[in-house]
Amino acid sequence: MQQEAATLEARRSIERGIELFERGRFVESIRLLQESPEIMAAPASLRVQALKYVAFGQCVTARRLACRRTVEALLALEPGFVLLPAELGHPAWGPEFERARSQARASR
Repeated sequence: MQQEAATLEARRSIERGIELFERGRFVESIRLLQESPEIMAAPASLRVQALKYVAFGQCVTARRLACRRTVEALLALEPGFVLLPAELGHPAWGPEFERARSQARASR
């Protein structure tokens, strides 16, 4: 029961982070998604979702190296993760995602 409540709270925090991202409030979104204890303790699938938006926010705020490192962390949790075609085609995060994926494959 406690685990379910914690997972629900993590989902709510992720939703708030995505909402901030969609409003263009990238720094707030990144902070929420990176620093929320409930997200850090959440199942891997939820942490992957949060990391995806952290990476997106880092890329659009010109923090490319941080973006790539976040994608690497995401891929460490879920090696088979793929972006949707529209996401992959984005000029900011698509290339960083592919660089991180290539590096992850080369290091295996």
